[in-house]
Amino acid sequence: LWAADAAAKMLPSTISAWWAHLAAMEAEWLLDKKVEAHARVQRLQADWDRFCPDQPVLMLRLEGTAARLYAQQGDWASAAMHTERCCALAERAFGRTHNATVALRARLGDAWSRREDWDKAIAAYQEAYSVAQVSSDEKTTGRLAFELAQVLHFKGDLTGAKGYAEDAVKLLI
Repeated sequence: LWAADAAAKMLPSTISAWWAHLAAMEAEWLLDKKVEAHARVQRLQADWDRFCPDQPVLMLRLEGTAARLYAQQGDWASAAMHTERCCALAERAFGRTHNATVALRARLGDAWSRREDWDKAIAAYQEAYSVAQVSSDEKTTGRLAFELAQVLHFKGDLTGAKGYAEDAVKLLI
C-alpha cells in the first residue's frame, strides 16, 4: 500500500502508477478495507476516462481483478457485472473472435450460472460458442458446447441440452 501511495506522489498521474494502484487495491480488498479499495477503483476509473480511454487493456486488468475478487467472495452478480465489462473491453481491444474475448464470455456464462440466472448464462455461453465455431477451435467449441448443455439441462430444456451435448461429444472425442 505504501508503495502505491509513494508512486502516486512521485509520478505525474495515477495512470503512471497504474500497476502500483492496482496491486494496492487488491491488497486493500484482501485486508478487508473494502471502502478504501472502492475509492481507489473510483480514482483509477476516473483517471482512465480522463487520460487514456484509448488503452482498454489497462481497464481490462482493473475490471478483471475486481471480477476475480468478487468471485472469490461469492458475489456472483458483481462478478458477472465486472466480467461483462471485461467482455466489452476485450472485444474493443482484441476483437470479437480473439481467444481472450471468447474465454471472458465463457467466464461470464459461468458467473451467471453460479448465480442460477440461466437465461443470462445461456446467452453468454451461446455467444462464446458461436464465435468459437466460426474460429474453428474444436477444443474450445467442444468445451463450450458441454457447458451450454449443462446450463440448458439445469434450466430444464432437455431437448436443447441434448443437441449441444452431442456436439460436445463429437468435438471432444
